[in-house]
Amino acid sequence: MKLGRNDPCHCGSGRKFKHCCLLIGRVSATAPVDLVWRRLRDLLDGYAQRMLRFVEAAYGPPALVAAWAEFVLDRKIEFDPQAPLMQLFLPWFFHFWSPDVDTEVEDPSLHDVVPTAA
Repeated sequence: MKLGRNDPCHCGSGRKFKHCCLLIGRVSATAPVDLVWRRLRDLLDGYAQRMLRFVEAAYGPPALVAAWAEFVLDRKIEFDPQAPLMQLFLPWFFHFWSPDVDTEVEDPSLHDVVPTAA
């Protein structure tokens, strides 16, 4: 059976064939490093937005506020998504911050669990 450009890709990525393995087939066989970086960039595009949506759904909206206050050491620095601090805050928030019993995260099974582990 022939795979059409708009069919789901046979590799299981969930993307259309024309945006996945069809493009990979056009990459030069002499550039495997380029192929690895392309796949990595494809995986990371939109990662922060997906993680923020997940954290809001799982931990609730107060999680971001609590994490920001902890990150800036309770100084009165207002949260600004466009601030240069976001490049440091988001990886810390996703991989190191975890709510404790004092936060407003209602689900006790999420206390002391970092978002990427959840």
